[in-house]
Amino acid sequence: MSRFLEASSLLTKVQRGVIACDTGSPSERYLDNLIDSGVDCGYVCDEAGRYQGMVTPQSLHKSGKRPIREALIRDVAAVPLDADLHRLTEIALNQEHDVPVTDDEQGRLAGVVSGRAILRQVMQRRAAA
Repeated sequence: MSRFLEASSLLTKVQRGVIACDTGSPSERYLDNLIDSGVDCGYVCDEAGRYQGMVTPQSLHKSGKRPIREALIRDVAAVPLDADLHRLTEIALNQEHDVPVTDDEQGRLAGVVSGRAILRQVMQRRAAA
């Protein structure tokens, strides 16, 4: 498939909401920072930058003093850079948040693909057909 139909060309770098931590750290430690950043969700990465999962202010609050790994939202799928538009569309239809994209075998967070970017591509393909 051509490059413009892959996650690598649709992703946006995450500017705010990346939480780099030991996943055993207490959730409450990161709640205020996530709220202050003004984002709907945070992307948890370990100290090596490997994507671990997504949290929301609600999941952090609910988890309280328990480890942040217990606040991770379980139904969020991440994809590799070469995931195609079809795969991205399937995932976006079944999850509430943007699609995290990892960049290599190590699973480092490369960015996210928004539902809006996916819809735009689908509509452009349909209009061109």
